[in-house]
Amino acid sequence: MHLKIAQHGSAEREEERQEKLRYIQSMIREVRDLSAPERCPLVTYFLELAYIEVSDELRKIHKQ
Repeated sequence: MHLKIAQHGSAEREEERQEKLRYIQSMIREVRDLSAPERCPLVTYFLELAYIEVSDELRKIHKQ
């Protein structure tokens, strides 16, 4: 019984992690979209890298 509770808790934590990552991804996209027209190429570049990293993490989770 304890194992099932631990697995359920783990699933909830994983779902919460995905939710947070999707939120982070969304916020990065918004800030990136704001920085691009302001001619901040380095900032935009780093935000794009961060967006890709979060996207990769989400893909890893979905493959499991």
